[in-house]
Amino acid sequence: MISAVRNGIKQLIMKGVIVYKSKYGATTQYSNWLADELGLPLVKAEEFDSKSLSDFDFVILASSIYIGKWLLRDWVKQNADVLKSKKLFFVMVCGTPSSDFKEQERLANTNIPSSLAKNSNVMFLRGRVVIKKLSLMDKLALRFASSMVNDPLKKKEMTEGYDEVSRANMVDIIKKVRAYLQAMNVQKAESNLV
Repeated sequence: MISAVRNGIKQLIMKGVIVYKSKYGATTQYSNWLADELGLPLVKAEEFDSKSLSDFDFVILASSIYIGKWLLRDWVKQNADVLKSKKLFFVMVCGTPSSDFKEQERLANTNIPSSLAKNSNVMFLRGRVVIKKLSLMDKLALRFASSMVNDPLKKKEMTEGYDEVSRANMVDIIKKVRAYLQAMNVQKAESNLV
């Protein structure tokens, strides 16, 4: 009897994983905080065995956006067949302000396959740019891009850098993941009672 109850409880627990890819460290920091807060395993995309995706009920995919390209875009496309049966949380770390919904929508539409968008949540987190840590090519690209920007605040961020990485930025993501888990566990519990 006790083992049957334990097995029933194990069936109620949703299994999730955080897969991430980072260029300069902001995504790594956010991913570590998410793993700590949610108690989930954390794996770099390049070290993750894609065959094990079937072991998980939901996947948090976190990566930075670099020159308009989400760094996990190709990985997600390669694994789209397996991912389409999962609940997905896309976390995009970038310089786009939270108030720029039009740009966020454009980035999501160009980086997430439409076949995966319907069963997912897309969230944006503000990252950081530390000019002295950038590669020479990235410094040159940023300098060139800043010369075409009219907004003085944006231009200043592109030339001097910024750092908006904060654990407080993750409140909405954590709420959405926990709400999903709670809803799914209730749904599983109800189906087990019938």
